Amino acid sequence: MCLQVNKYYFHLTHEPLIWKRFLQELRIPLPPIRPTLDRSVQSSDYEFEQLVSRAISLEDNWRKQRPTVASAMAFDASLEVLDMKLLPGGKYLIASIRDDYRFFIALYHLDHPRGPHVLARCQIPTKAYQLQAKYMKYQEKPVIMIAYLSRVLQEGGPEK
Repeated sequence: MCLQVNKYYFHLTHEPLIWKRFLQELRIPLPPIRPTLDRSVQSSDYEFEQLVSRAISLEDNWRKQRPTVASAMAFDASLEVLDMKLLPGGKYLIASIRDDYRFFIALYHLDHPRGPHVLARCQIPTKAYQLQAKYMKYQEKPVIMIAYLSRVLQEGGPEK
């Protein structure tokens, strides 16, 4: 048995412009898109095709009566986790954590070859509320910006 593939058709179906158009027309939730993906430039790889495929697969699985878990990740944060935010692309996780006496904001790298680990941890004076994180530019450099609310009580106020 000999299978022949039309090379023109193969290249046409892998054209990033077609997949960009599909991506624009989708009316379902998209998987996290890394912020460095330039949608205006001709992409030489198949990232747009993969985004469309992942979005449709995820939507199909989500609507099943018994969705299938493709993968799960658990790791020891070594402290009590109060809140978490996953950044777009799924590579970094920001967590509000605490030990018995102190509060911290921690940045975890989830995509490391040896497994998830903490990249940075900063002590903060009180518990972080409404933790937010996103990619943005600061002084012309791409950074992860973290924002949170904290409660500072006046003297004599209730302690918690």
